[in-house]
Amino acid sequence: GELPKLKLEKKYIRHEMFGEFHNPSSQADYPSDVPETVSITVTIQDMTTTVTGSTNDTVLQILEKNGIAGMAVAVTDKTGIVFSECFGVESVERPILKVEPETLFKIASITKMTTGLVIMKLYEEGLIDLNAHPSKYLPYCKNLDSRLTLTNLLQHTSGLKDIAGVEQIASKDIVPVEDAIKGIENEPLKFKPGTVEDYNNTNYILLGKIVESVAKMTLEEYYEKILFKALDIKTAKCMHDGTKIDNLAKGYSLIDGKLVECGYTNMTTIYSAGNLTGTIKDIQKLYEAERELKFLKKETWQKMLTPNSIGRFACGLQVYVWNSELCYMSTGGHLGFRALNRFLPKRDFNIIILSNSGFGDARADVSDKAYNMF
Repeated sequence: GELPKLKLEKKYIRHEMFGEFHNPSSQADYPSDVPETVSITVTIQDMTTTVTGSTNDTVLQILEKNGIAGMAVAVTDKTGIVFSECFGVESVERPILKVEPETLFKIASITKMTTGLVIMKLYEEGLIDLNAHPSKYLPYCKNLDSRLTLTNLLQHTSGLKDIAGVEQIASKDIVPVEDAIKGIENEPLKFKPGTVEDYNNTNYILLGKIVESVAKMTLEEYYEKILFKALDIKTAKCMHDGTKIDNLAKGYSLIDGKLVECGYTNMTTIYSAGNLTGTIKDIQKLYEAERELKFLKKETWQKMLTPNSIGRFACGLQVYVWNSELCYMSTGGHLGFRALNRFLPKRDFNIIILSNSGFGDARADVSDKAYNMF
């Protein structure tokens, strides 16, 4: 169909719109008496085909260059979805299984945003004090440094040692959080809480346990009964050790130029810091929550999106300037997986990328290209 007639500045038509889509070889198309504003009619199908085809080619080039097995990409702005495509395969061994919109990926540390959302909901309801010591809700934390607060955990300024680093995640030994905390409680903090930004999983593992203590249900139950229901998230799931999930892509590493399926990942240990799986549609629902201020009140969202005073970590996501614009970003990386959710609030622009290849950073390349193209 056709759009209604739009009034656009002459310079916009000459240099931006036709510069990209039409690229006239001369100025003959623009007589000198063209007014400052003109009415034009644009055919949606023609423009969409041009942009989508070009973007597909660009993404495929990046995937081929980086040796990526599969990827799902979605770009939205205030008009809605402007690009949404899936590339590659869920399984290299069974290439008939293509990446589809229903394909689940491990979203890794994007899980921290959902954990942050739940903590802020309990705070909003008056059930949690963000200035309290973790031991107020988890007695086994009583020997941790008395200066620690929940805000330090949320904003990665705690100084705690990471109890779920690469070595622990790769191990098949499942160590209860209580025991893992006992293992570090007598160690000095790496720094005074609130003085240094230091990203680690311990912070969000403890926050997940606090949710369970306060809400009197498992974090998984809270997600399914409250958070996912409120945001209309249909397919996201928590993974535990040994969990089998339908439509979950296999994760790959690149070894000697070949894609090799990644080994074991202890999803029980990583818990509320990174055990969620989701589709591209599920992550779009998280973006919509930010965009439309769902689930939390406006003032609570403002608190959640305010970073610490020394860096860029807020509650489960990063806040910083990207391409000269304010940006809210969540990223995730597991063995065999990479994920990115980047939101530019000023112009309501969102880029989501999920991949089942845990090496390099093709997600950054695709994100940059999408930003420049749209």
